[in-house]
Amino acid sequence: MIVRDDLHLGASAYAMVEAAYGISMILGSLTVGRLGARLGYGRLLLLGIVLDGVTYIPLLACRSLASSLWSR
Repeated sequence: MIVRDDLHLGASAYAMVEAAYGISMILGSLTVGRLGARLGYGRLLLLGIVLDGVTYIPLLACRSLASSLWSR
C-alpha cells in the first residue's frame, strides 16, 4: 500500500486517495458510456487495458500525497 508504507500517512490520507479513485471511476464510466457507442467492444477493451497500465507509471515517482492524487 503506497499511502501507508511509502508515504507513511494515516487513514484520512487513504480515504482521500480512495475518494479520488472513486471520482475517477465515475468519470471514466461516463466516458466509456459515450465512447462505447462509437467504438467496437474489442477496441474499447484494448484501449481500457492500455490506459489501465499507463495510469500506474506516474505512481513510480510519487513522493507525496498530492503527487499520488494527481497521478490518477
